[in-house]
Amino acid sequence: MGPTYASCGFEPDGLIGRTINHIAGVANQVKEKWNYLVHYEFYLKATNVQIGISKREDSRAVASVIANYMDEKYALSKKISRLQREAKQQGIDPSTMPTFEAIYEQSLARNRQARSIMTSHTPKFEKLVGMTSVVDIIKQDAARYDRYLAIKMIAASSNLTPTDKLITESTKVDLKKDYMHVVRLASKHSMPVSSLYQKIEALQKIHHQMIFNQLKKEYPILIGYDQLLNEHRTTSGYKREQINRALFTKASEIIGNKPLYERLQRDLPKLSISLTTRMKEHGKNRGINR
Repeated sequence: MGPTYASCGFEPDGLIGRTINHIAGVANQVKEKWNYLVHYEFYLKATNVQIGISKREDSRAVASVIANYMDEKYALSKKISRLQREAKQQGIDPSTMPTFEAIYEQSLARNRQARSIMTSHTPKFEKLVGMTSVVDIIKQDAARYDRYLAIKMIAASSNLTPTDKLITESTKVDLKKDYMHVVRLASKHSMPVSSLYQKIEALQKIHHQMIFNQLKKEYPILIGYDQLLNEHRTTSGYKREQINRALFTKASEIIGNKPLYERLQRDLPKLSISLTTRMKEHGKNRGINR
């Protein structure tokens, strides 16, 4: 497994570009500065939105905060793009570039700032007409910092028995997107990357098992499906084929149970994917056998 750069904001900000292109028809003028929110009143006028004086003042103040953030985000994005371009030209991993560490820390600081903005200004964001996409971008950056803090807590923990807090924090982490944070924090705590990775993975598995156990109490059909899976792992030949058919039947029933399947999609996405995959594979096998 290798590092991914989306975890620390190392990704194209296409959503922002599209939003800018939409606002007030001033894309070419504003895009380079990323401070189009300063022109918020112009946007309201252009879209025939009327607001009171006090609301206008609040909107301008919040817009200024967001504008400054977006300026910094754009400047950092240019550095990231340059880093990736130069690394590609040299045929090396971007994380080995001399400037990577400084850019990573700047990206982390940006995400921390996004979290601070969301904490301080979320109620006021509701008053910003037509700025949902921009607020969503800041939310995404804030969520990246929350995931970093979760990994930091897990890395610093020396508890041999997982606590409820650690289990809960582990659910915020995306081990693929957040791999760079895992690498950095493992290094800071003088532990192998694989150890921290496996620690997070183990906590997430405990959480998933807790959810699955609860769902089995509410939906007994999952008990039968789980039992069939366990049998499937230890059988072969004709009996295995029989279990496969039984698993298909159970999978069909689970997917057909809308409330249950929606819970699985939300809380146990890997299980929901495996159910749909089993359905597809069964359909292919039936086609082949005809």
